[in-house]
Amino acid sequence: QSGQWNTVSINLEEMPNPSDTMTVIVSSGGEDRIYSITVRPRFTTRSYEFDGSIDDLASDVGDEQSNGVIVEVNRTISGVITAKNLYMKLSPTNSFSKIYDFCFIIEDQNRGVIVASKDGVNFPIGTRIELTATEALSSWSQIKITNYSTLREIQRNYPMSYRVTTEASYNSDETNRVYKTSGTITTDVTAFREGMLDNGDMFKSGDSLQDVLREGRTGVFYGPVQLSYGDYLLLLTSGDNFIFTSENKK
Repeated sequence: QSGQWNTVSINLEEMPNPSDTMTVIVSSGGEDRIYSITVRPRFTTRSYEFDGSIDDLASDVGDEQSNGVIVEVNRTISGVITAKNLYMKLSPTNSFSKIYDFCFIIEDQNRGVIVASKDGVNFPIGTRIELTATEALSSWSQIKITNYSTLREIQRNYPMSYRVTTEASYNSDETNRVYKTSGTITTDVTAFREGMLDNGDMFKSGDSLQDVLREGRTGVFYGPVQLSYGDYLLLLTSGDNFIFTSENKK
C-alpha cells in the first residue's frame, strides 16, 4: 500500500503473559485501521507452568540405579517437543541392541526425557503431547523411554523454555533441557552430524540441515542438550531451532 509507515519497537519481554494480544492502530489518509495481533514467543526464559510427571517416571526407572537395564513402567507423562527425528542406538544390558531413527525429546518444568521411536511424531517442535511410557531405562544419567503407547496432542505452538549457559557449565542434570547459545559456525556438520561454534559449543543436527548449518554462518541457536561419548551437544533438528544473524555462507 502507498503512504507513510512508521516502525515501532516493542519489548516483548515486558509482556506479562506467554501469549498476549496487542492492539495496533494504523492511521493513513485520515483513516484509522485497528488490528489485534496475538504475540506468542517461540522460545522464552519463563519456566513451564505444568508438571508432566517426568520426574515421577525417573523415580519409576530408578534413575542412575537401573544402569542400562530396561524396566517395565506404567507412567503417563506430558511435555513439549523440543527436538525430533534423532538417530539413537541403544544397547541395554538385558536386551538386544536396537537402532531408532526418529527419536524425540519432550520437557516439562522439572526435566526432559528422550523417547526412542522408530516411527517418530508428526507434530512440530513446540507441541505439548501426552504419552504413556511402558518401558524405560537410565543410561549416561539420562532417562530414555524405550516403549510407549497412547500418544496424543495437547497443544501446539507452546512457548519453549530455555536457559543460557556455556558448555563448561553443562552437567548430567541438564541433559534433554533446552539451552540458548550464539556464535559463528567454525566446523561444518560432519558425517556424525556434529559441528562446532566459535565459543566452543558443539551441536548436532539432522541430515536435512547439513547444507544449512555451514561454516561461517553466525546466529542464535536453541536446543536440548545431549551427552554423547563425553561431549555435550546442542540438538538442532529443525529450522525453528536457530536464527541466522549473518548470511556469510561459504
